[in-house]
Amino acid sequence: MGNTHRRLLGMTLALALLATGCSSGELDSPFRQNESLEVRISVSNTADETERDGMRLFVDKLVEYSEVPLDISLFYEEDPEASLLAGEADLIYVDSAGLIPYDSDFAIYASPFYFRDYEHMTMTLNSPTFIQLTELDYAETLKARQLGVFYGGTMMVMTKESPIRAVKDMQEFTLAEPSDYYTAAAFESLFGDTTAASATLTETWQDETVTAMEVNSAQLAQLLDEDMEHAYLINTAHRIEVDWLYVSEDFYQSAGEELQAAMREASAYALAYVDADRNKAYEDAYATLQERGLRTARFVTDNLRKSGKELLTSETDFFTQIDKCRYDAVTMIIR
Repeated sequence: MGNTHRRLLGMTLALALLATGCSSGELDSPFRQNESLEVRISVSNTADETERDGMRLFVDKLVEYSEVPLDISLFYEEDPEASLLAGEADLIYVDSAGLIPYDSDFAIYASPFYFRDYEHMTMTLNSPTFIQLTELDYAETLKARQLGVFYGGTMMVMTKESPIRAVKDMQEFTLAEPSDYYTAAAFESLFGDTTAASATLTETWQDETVTAMEVNSAQLAQLLDEDMEHAYLINTAHRIEVDWLYVSEDFYQSAGEELQAAMREASAYALAYVDADRNKAYEDAYATLQERGLRTARFVTDNLRKSGKELLTSETDFFTQIDKCRYDAVTMIIR
């Protein structure tokens, strides 16, 4: 994983804050203060522990920077977007897939073969052009504004016995079917065969019929107990997951400049923490698995992105479900 570009705050700053005890351990229940302003934060119940810790840090920093006493509720549910639109939540934390039913263009940011790698994702998300384009999505659809876009991990491919060095090599493998529909559709044509994935990453890896599987870089540690003597990790970077933090426009405007600034600052700290934790989790797990025999192979990701986009066009309805001009415009921001 690349570490060249840091988003909004340096990782050492985020880690230092955690070391000094700024992260709360119990913020899933309301934080009460007298004569306080109510703040309701809904987080998708699919959020992993890193994301939940990041949102707890967000609450900590929001309390620290706000001059207004706050009454904060942080809760988890299946559909935070519905709560936001119903006026039952002031801020929400969701992934791209959760936003697609409300605006199909969010399928762009959940799709495979979009971002080239972590650095490309970072530069794109920080681009003023990207921010201006996506402002339309959440302003019109959610009546909200973006506070941060969070890194959810890079999707890679692990193989057994032999590596993938070129797209044509994929034909030699039986792939455990990815959960993302469009990735699965493209990979079905690229791989020799596909089979159903098991309930967990370890069960999928242990399945003798599976010779290749998709793995999120942030979840590599789940395989620490597995035999890696003849395994290869291929940095295909075929899909990068991102999550979104939004605040209701009505709440934001009524909050006042001081609290608005506090929300932006708290989001920056949470984002830096999540980035740091994601990258460290990958680096630590990768180092350990290397000691146990895991190897890598050189792979040209641009060739996969080209083939993948052609398959999205010919084999799926992806480009009929989104605004193709929007897709192309964001793609052109940073080549």
